[in-house]
Amino acid sequence: MIRYTSSGEWKPVDQMSFDPTTLNIIKAEVNTMVSAGSGAGKTELLAQKASYLLQTNKVGYPRQILALSYKVDAAKNLSRRVTDRCGDTFSRRFVSKTYDAFAKNILDQFGNLLPDDLRPRYDYAIATDSDVTAAYAGGRISKDNAKKEEFLLKNISSTV
Repeated sequence: MIRYTSSGEWKPVDQMSFDPTTLNIIKAEVNTMVSAGSGAGKTELLAQKASYLLQTNKVGYPRQILALSYKVDAAKNLSRRVTDRCGDTFSRRFVSKTYDAFAKNILDQFGNLLPDDLRPRYDYAIATDSDVTAAYAGGRISKDNAKKEEFLLKNISSTV
């Protein structure tokens, strides 16, 4: 049987201490945007927030948390920290992926619903950086414009 902790009794693991503002962010039950420079502790804050939500049973339906990162290392690091902070039982309800892996998962799961002319082959592969560069070169798009397009695509995907 899973034993949940009440909101008032929950404390950060490893006897970590946070200032009142950070603790309020961790315990907030609303979506929160956190922006800070590298090394400021964003990953730890997110791991503690996930632990709080999981251990106090504050996670809404379907009782899982999805965390999306741009880089594989960041997704793995966050997943490992959540497991370290709240254990295997709770961390099974936490999924940390890259945007690309999440998109691929959706395509693999629902790709057969696409029209035939848009559906990828069953053995499709994800394009590498050199594939993308070659595609831009084939379309006579300069490398500078390719970088601008990549930036726009990343920004569009992060707002969807």
